[in-house]
Amino acid sequence: IIKKQVEFKAYRVEGSPKKEIVDFAEENDIDLIVMGSTGKGAIDRVLVGSTASYVVNHAPCNVMVVK
Repeated sequence: IIKKQVEFKAYRVEGSPKKEIVDFAEENDIDLIVMGSTGKGAIDRVLVGSTASYVVNHAPCNVMVVK
């Protein structure tokens, strides 16, 4: 559906998702990161860590978290 409305490119990287997202944004001069929220509770977030939270705090650009 989106192919006809928005120009985009897909990339595949391997490693820690939160670090790879931030590194990719830095290396490619990204203006905006749009990502989903996991919706985990406070206990899960403390134990597991939150990718969205890490990206928001470390990204070199704006981050839009969609629930």
